[in-house]
Amino acid sequence: MKIYKFNFAVLLVIGVTWYFISGVSREPVEELAINSAIGFDFEENMEGIKIRTVTVNRYIILENSVDSMTLSAKGNTIMEAREDRQRKTDKRILIGLEKVYIISERYARSGIEDVMNMFFRNTELRDSTYLCICKGKPEDIMKIKIKGYPSAGDFIEGLIEYSREQNFFPENYKLIDAYTRMNSEGRNLVVPYIIAKEDKIQIDGIAFFKGDKMIGTLPMQKTKFNNLLRENNIMGVINLQEDPNRYLCLQGKSKRKVKCYKEKDEYKFLISLKISGELIANDYEPNLINKPEKKKEIEGQIKIKLEDELRSYIKWFKSEYKVDAWELGKVAAAKYGRNTGVDWNEVVSNSDIDVNVSISIDKFGRGDF
Repeated sequence: MKIYKFNFAVLLVIGVTWYFISGVSREPVEELAINSAIGFDFEENMEGIKIRTVTVNRYIILENSVDSMTLSAKGNTIMEAREDRQRKTDKRILIGLEKVYIISERYARSGIEDVMNMFFRNTELRDSTYLCICKGKPEDIMKIKIKGYPSAGDFIEGLIEYSREQNFFPENYKLIDAYTRMNSEGRNLVVPYIIAKEDKIQIDGIAFFKGDKMIGTLPMQKTKFNNLLRENNIMGVINLQEDPNRYLCLQGKSKRKVKCYKEKDEYKFLISLKISGELIANDYEPNLINKPEKKKEIEGQIKIKLEDELRSYIKWFKSEYKVDAWELGKVAAAKYGRNTGVDWNEVVSNSDIDVNVSISIDKFGRGDF
């Protein structure tokens, strides 16, 4: 009986192994064109027809290292551009391993619905790939050589992934996050905005959308304010500075809650921020750890300063753009009903929005030097 069981187990393992192996196509990595990044841009011909440009950062496998090359292709559609790229490529194009997709500002302002539709339909693409907008041409950015990185795409991936460590950036800049924001009521897409400056690549702020069209960008200081108003569980630094030689820096986490009220036909929103953290610099008040009353006073100063800055920013943004960049429409829709035909961009832009900040200095570091 035991020998029969043993033979059956051996045959079962062989059968299962053969089943999986028989359906797998194997190709040496040297025969595949693998990309670290893909960029999307367009230009118009003499007849005004949009010609799409797809640029790739392709790995080059050397004997003892990995390098990259940049290749661009054109077509009336993205798929035609891929066909054009294959005519210029000596290997089979393997898609799905890209680390970042870069869309030019020009393309984003005209609408990215076709790009997002292509991303979503293609089962070979990963939903965890990062998405960003760039100033100028993606091709120019992907040609930059970064020391220590095989390609610009590898560097940009790290740039976006670890942006969450400061400036109150969130983690949700992947394709899956873009899908949910573009197709959910009361939400709009926001992604990092990158630039090339003196052959260096950096995040210069955020690009924000209304529907599938990018409508503006924010520099870094306004980006911090927007992140605080929009995101939850984010890290960054809050400064209190009286003069160049007297300042205080609090590194902490911001937690956000939103309340929505409706009076007659008018909506009101209250954004509450609870920021707590550690002093990482203090030339403002020595020996603060032993001065609880002074600590409370400084927390109050930071609170008033930040509330004033955020209220001024909200007022400025509402006067410049008619878009809900803080996902307040999502909160209102959850409370008062979805699919009612309400334009939440219009509602939020005309609503009373206030901010309440709570500041807590929990740690003092190693103390004063």
